[in-house]
Amino acid sequence: MRRRVSDRARVRDRTLRVSGSHLVVLLAGLVGTGLTLTALHRAEHNVAVVAVTHAVSEGTTLRSSDLTTVMLHADGGVLASFVLGDALPSVVGKVATTNIASGAVVRASELRSVAAYEGTRSMSIAVDASDAVDGTLQAGDRVDVAGVARDGGDAGFIATNVRVISATSPRSIGPLKQTASRITLTLAVDGTQALALVQAQANGHIVFVNATGAITSIVPMSSTANATAATPTTATAGRHG
Repeated sequence: MRRRVSDRARVRDRTLRVSGSHLVVLLAGLVGTGLTLTALHRAEHNVAVVAVTHAVSEGTTLRSSDLTTVMLHADGGVLASFVLGDALPSVVGKVATTNIASGAVVRASELRSVAAYEGTRSMSIAVDASDAVDGTLQAGDRVDVAGVARDGGDAGFIATNVRVISATSPRSIGPLKQTASRITLTLAVDGTQALALVQAQANGHIVFVNATGAITSIVPMSSTANATAATPTTATAGRHG
């Protein structure tokens, strides 16, 4: 009988000791959680973000007068979607992709870069590398575009001093890679130049002349439909070095 009472006492004592250890661990966990929440709360602080000074319509190119900075109290996850105040200069010139209410904070997803250069439009055109200075044209180059009818009767410059926005590297096409290398040029053009280039490529043959740094300008043909042969006096051709 005494042994049973003694055994029960030892079990009760062991249980109390285990429960006490668990209690210490639990308290330590609660303290750690409290410290973590306190740290997170302190991480939420006022940060300058970009906002608009008035209602902005979709498609508007933003100016400095359209923008300001405001202080926003939020955590890092929320702030990641907004444009921070020190990035305001980079927002000038961007285009709004949606309507933005007056005073609203600007989100990075609501902006995009302008499509072309200095108010022009952009268009891409694929040509053989041999018709574009052997594929050596680069972004920033200036080109004159010469065209000739399929029968060789009419020839002239369709567009001149056109800025190259981007140019791909030459690549061969076709199942055996035996066809001519092709490149894609993205150009900054106005509406008239875009239509002229499309028409010229459909009805004849076009060649891109590297005019970067050319001194003498060339007057393009007024229309590819009724143009007579036009021979330029000066042009800069060859690889851009």
